[in-house]
Amino acid sequence: MSADLHKSFSHALRMRGFLDSPSLFEEALPDGTRVFHAEGVGAVPDDFSVGEDGAMRLGHMAEHYFAAWLEAHPRYERRVQNLQVISDGDTLGEIDFIVDDLRAGETLHIELAYKIYVLRETDEGPEWTGPNGKDSLHGKLQKLRSRQFPLASHPVCRKALSALGIAPEALQSAACIKGQLYVPRGYRGPLPDGLNPEAVAGAMMTRAEFDDRDFGGAAFFVPSGADRMVHPRGANADWTDKAAAVRTLSKSDRAAMVWVRDADGGFERLIVI
Repeated sequence: MSADLHKSFSHALRMRGFLDSPSLFEEALPDGTRVFHAEGVGAVPDDFSVGEDGAMRLGHMAEHYFAAWLEAHPRYERRVQNLQVISDGDTLGEIDFIVDDLRAGETLHIELAYKIYVLRETDEGPEWTGPNGKDSLHGKLQKLRSRQFPLASHPVCRKALSALGIAPEALQSAACIKGQLYVPRGYRGPLPDGLNPEAVAGAMMTRAEFDDRDFGGAAFFVPSGADRMVHPRGANADWTDKAAAVRTLSKSDRAAMVWVRDADGGFERLIVI
């Protein structure tokens, strides 16, 4: 079966991939906001499901997996999820999660993101952007600081939270930003912006570089959507030869993730732009 006919991976595989994905920041965001680490709680059963369409986009599925993780963790109690703040008919934004930390005795306002970024050289220096260049780490951090976390202090939101028995003034801000970083092939320098080295998942290359590279007897798979959270090892993917992978890439002018399984059973993840 060719990669473009692939059926989505199971929720269990994706959930494992989500939990195993490291935080992009280790302790705090550049502005000092606390980092919230969502890590494994026991094994994810093979029949795990969130009752949602497996084709949903990566960020939306990450929210479902994070919510399932909260439900399974004895330390946390989910109080609010996706609370829209609407004033005079205008949607001002949305609170991702409000969670009680039962051990610490705190109530956390958690903003969640699952991001895939590549390191590009620009006139202003290195910059982390989405594979297709439409978003950036800088933009995401700015949005968190100027829009998403301050939302809890808006009078409309404060009123809604108080009605739920949540004291807005007691909320502690925390960011759970998981994901994957891709650097130019052969890159050995330090990571800009103080990002977590453990989040580097692979290399990025151009289509021309991918076409010209000799991969030997490797096999290939092109995941999409939320399947990109899954680690190639154990994914039981529909592996193809390079020619089939090139045909799949040729069907779109967008950047794509490509998994490579070498003849010795090793795995490599690439972003081809």
